[in-house]
Amino acid sequence: MKKTYYLIALIPALLVSCNFNGNNDNISISVRSTDAGYSLDASYPENKTEKVTKYLEETLGDDKIFTAPSDIKDEEVALGDSVKFYLKSSPGNIEIDFKKQYNSEASYNKLVAMCKGVKEVLK
Repeated sequence: MKKTYYLIALIPALLVSCNFNGNNDNISISVRSTDAGYSLDASYPENKTEKVTKYLEETLGDDKIFTAPSDIKDEEVALGDSVKFYLKSSPGNIEIDFKKQYNSEASYNKLVAMCKGVKEVLK
């Protein structure tokens, strides 16, 4: 009889444990495009952080934002070509917010392409 109680208690514990381990690959990407700007908000497994930061550094060329893949950022970024955007990042999360009023159309297109690239890196 005691074995039955232990088994009944063990099954939910195993299911909860498997559920937590199974969610390590969850990726959530939200893109918002409005008349005022463009934003990307993504959460992903921390082990993909290095890929994301490497992609951003390669895309931005001479404009270095991260000193290490695990850098935590929460700041306005101004690139050498006058592109301005807000960046908030930490391992497993990134948020990019771009306002059209502070940037040219070419800058907008560059940021949209960069955000699409981030989505591709996370697939």
